[in-house]
Amino acid sequence: MNVTTISRSLLGGLLSAIVILQPASAAGTLSGQIG
Repeated sequence: MNVTTISRSLLGGLLSAIVILQPASAAGTLSGQIG
């Protein structure tokens, strides 16, 4: 396996994790402000 391929896959996983976690954290802060 190539180093660039590994780093690229890691970056993709990190980006997907951020995309998945961002709305959840935003909803949590929003409900916290409302509550």
